[in-house]
Amino acid sequence: LLAFEGVLVQTPAKASLLRDLTFRVCEGQSLLICGHAGVGKTSVARSLCSLWPVGAGHIARPGGAAPANEGSPLRGEVCYLPQRPCNALGSLSDQLTYPSS
Repeated sequence: LLAFEGVLVQTPAKASLLRDLTFRVCEGQSLLICGHAGVGKTSVARSLCSLWPVGAGHIARPGGAAPANEGSPLRGEVCYLPQRPCNALGSLSDQLTYPSS
């Protein structure tokens, strides 16, 4: 289960970006967040991974509230596609298996 319940997404400087963000993704479901540049897609991902503070509300994550580190179950469940392409050094195989390679 992944859920945002009444979340206020803020920058580290406490600037409010998204207010009362609420959604739920259950097992077997997928979520695609898309939109124009500057609407908050990356901010949602940063909040999900505990990189940015949550000013209000609650985020339920697989594995609890711990940041998405190497041992977190969240790491195997969430795929992040950046706005700009980035490539790891190495072969095509290295690109496809990064960061596991």
